[in-house]
Amino acid sequence: MKSKQLLRICTLIIISIVSLLPAQAQQSKASFDTSLYPVGLSALYIGAQAGYLFSNKDIANDPAYYLTSGKFAELNLGWRAKNSWFGWQLNLGRLSIDRKLPSGQHGNTSLNGYDILQSSSPNWMWEKTTRDDRTFLFDQPTIDTASMTNFSSWYAMTGPQFWMGKKRLQASLSLNAGIGMTDYGYYFVQGHGTSMNTLQYDYYSKPNDQIAGPVDVAIEGNYNQYAMSKETFMASGSPTDFTSADLKSQSEINLMARGALGIEYFITPKVSVTANASYWYILAADLAGQQSFRGKLMYKGTWKEDFKPATPGEDPHLEPKTRTIIGVSELNYKRDFEKKNLGLLSASIGVKFWLGKRHKSRPIVKVIPAPVVTTKPIQNKDLLITVKDKPTGYALGSVTVTVFKDGQPFYTGITDVNGALPLIKDIPAGNYAIVGLLNGIKTTATELNSFDFKGEARVINCELLHNDPRFTLVGQTLNAKTDARIAHVKTTLNQNKGGENNFQVSDDNGEFRFQLQPNADYTVYAEQKGYFSNKEAVTTKGLDRSKTLYVDLRLALNELKQGAHFELKDIYYDFDKANIRTDAAIILDNVYRMLIDNPTISIELSSYTDSRGSDSYNMKLSQQRATSAVQYLVSKGISSTRLEARGYGETRPVNGCINGVPCSEDQHQANRRTEIKILKQ
Repeated sequence: MKSKQLLRICTLIIISIVSLLPAQAQQSKASFDTSLYPVGLSALYIGAQAGYLFSNKDIANDPAYYLTSGKFAELNLGWRAKNSWFGWQLNLGRLSIDRKLPSGQHGNTSLNGYDILQSSSPNWMWEKTTRDDRTFLFDQPTIDTASMTNFSSWYAMTGPQFWMGKKRLQASLSLNAGIGMTDYGYYFVQGHGTSMNTLQYDYYSKPNDQIAGPVDVAIEGNYNQYAMSKETFMASGSPTDFTSADLKSQSEINLMARGALGIEYFITPKVSVTANASYWYILAADLAGQQSFRGKLMYKGTWKEDFKPATPGEDPHLEPKTRTIIGVSELNYKRDFEKKNLGLLSASIGVKFWLGKRHKSRPIVKVIPAPVVTTKPIQNKDLLITVKDKPTGYALGSVTVTVFKDGQPFYTGITDVNGALPLIKDIPAGNYAIVGLLNGIKTTATELNSFDFKGEARVINCELLHNDPRFTLVGQTLNAKTDARIAHVKTTLNQNKGGENNFQVSDDNGEFRFQLQPNADYTVYAEQKGYFSNKEAVTTKGLDRSKTLYVDLRLALNELKQGAHFELKDIYYDFDKANIRTDAAIILDNVYRMLIDNPTISIELSSYTDSRGSDSYNMKLSQQRATSAVQYLVSKGISSTRLEARGYGETRPVNGCINGVPCSEDQHQANRRTEIKILKQ
């Protein structure tokens, strides 16, 4: 369907609706409730509009386009949020823009005089010429062939629409963008002849370095001018001679946008008419456009009275006898057109039909004064704050919670084991912000305002969530013999495989905490004068953070009293070997630190085996291993007088695994051990 037909249909629809306005207005006058607008509008609408595109002088005079005025018609589909100023629309339509060459259907071809002079050969006589807008013209009798088609596009655009105002008459703003299937059209003019006018220029005699006088200039030859999309140009075989060219205009997908300001008048809650002013912005396709001329440039004039050649005979275009200037130059001129995007203003009218149930008029209701209800005033409240771990939902203790009032600190407290702060009593109404902090990570924040202080409830409950992906190691430093807690003990956490050491001192209850990364291995040990702690292994591998928050550890400290003895854990030797392995050296380094921190004690370092193997062999091997351990400590700088190595073989089992008794591997492992005994305190 052509755009003219669409325009006629839309115009007929609008005229039909407008013709019904008096009757419709009379019919709905009594029942029309203006308070329904915009509140009572149905959500969906369908409509149509048609409009006129005004000519843009820059595009109309640009030889790349020569596009003037146009028209468009479209179908409108849209939605408007109830009780709102916001909506969305979809527009489907067709537009066309007329193409008009200057001075008539096939127009006069014009060539810029200055550009022509500079394209001649030779052209030194025009070196002093300045650019102006004068042109050489070729009228219609010189045209050999010419043709043109208009610009047209089927388009779809969508975007938001905003309404302003109330009741029947409202203003609107819409912003749309979309795509078009666009035929940019084309034109070409080709001919030959002599320009219908002459232009006068000053002739510069370069050999004499002065202006000789004015000359009248005309041009004669073949000219060619065309413009079209590059797709059309290529599809038509890239013609240079249009007398026999078969142009095949091509349609291309392009982007376009439109902004519109309008007014909308609601005839009834179901029908409205619109008037809009719009600005269109259409992205242009790649352009194939050119103006060319091949022929000769002819000029003739008379010397100025005061002109005297300094070098007579050097300028071949000067005739001394007749004091005339005459000459002919070859001319080969070519100018490529540049593309530009199209910007056009339009005006349009339209109609919309609003879908959905019609709102009934509001009945007149007699207003009966309501009984006076006394509203309880805003009052002071108590505030209960709790903190939970977000992944598990467990209550979180030791969280520092700060309450801000009007941006200033109002209260600070630490949650107990149940994740709660003490009840904050009788706080006045106001604006509050509440946030917690644990292990360098903040909880969620909560805000209170005067609205929260209304109502009957005395207590305002506030729950904060803490989201830390790490696990929490909760440890206790204990006496290995009595199980009593030991306070203020330095503890060290080391992440295996190159992790840095972290330190904590246990609190008054002998408790300490570390944060553990998921899927990681750690060792933990304590350092306290007069005590020794084995290194304990801790791992988070295999733990699910959504189910587990805390990892518990009882870190036992052995008191360094004369006669005390305890096992040195995780000292391992290779089979039938006594040399100190790398992992065993790490454990012995812990013994080294104990001896440095307690310089007055002397120890016996003893080694034991299981019952497998001969008694003599086990005795010898255990002595060698104890000696290797002592020698390692001596190499670190501990005096040998403080150390004694003893191998006991299989003579002191910690269970009943002796010769001839079948035992499990775990039972044998318990007997393969290294112990420390305090010889002197």
